[in-house]
Amino acid sequence: MELIEILEKIQKLKSESQIYLNRLNSAEAEFERLKKEIYDYNLKDKKMFDEHSVKISKYREKVLSLSERFKD
Repeated sequence: MELIEILEKIQKLKSESQIYLNRLNSAEAEFERLKKEIYDYNLKDKKMFDEHSVKISKYREKVLSLSERFKD
């Protein structure tokens, strides 16, 4: 009787561990997806920052040239 109980507990623990392993695999996949999403977002953010920097630089050049013209 004791051996049967031990085998049943082992089977129960095995099925529970499989459930936890599946949850872990799902969590790892979700983590990788989120990591990629953050990476893509950072790339978009950097691109937008660079575009705005170019626009600001052009605007600054225009302002400086106008201020130089009005000084004369």
